[in-house]
Amino acid sequence: MVGIGDLSRGFIQEICETNNGEEKPVVQILEARPLVSNQTEPASEAQYFRFRISDGMFSYNSCLNQADITEKIKRDSLDKGNPVLRIRYT
Repeated sequence: MVGIGDLSRGFIQEICETNNGEEKPVVQILEARPLVSNQTEPASEAQYFRFRISDGMFSYNSCLNQADITEKIKRDSLDKGNPVLRIRYT
């Protein structure tokens, strides 16, 4: 299990400046907003989320998920609270 102390500090700046970074960084989700195609679509039906993530020093607010992991995001409640997790940077 990873926690706040494991955040990959400076990861976001590194990928923004060099397009290269740690392969499996630890980040924190600060906000997860469901993206819906129209106002009548309930948020629970959203296939995509916009995430604001932090590496402990910097934050980035234009992260989108791939549709094939939407169910995992919902099942693991990654859209709730401020979880800390290890991601794969590709």
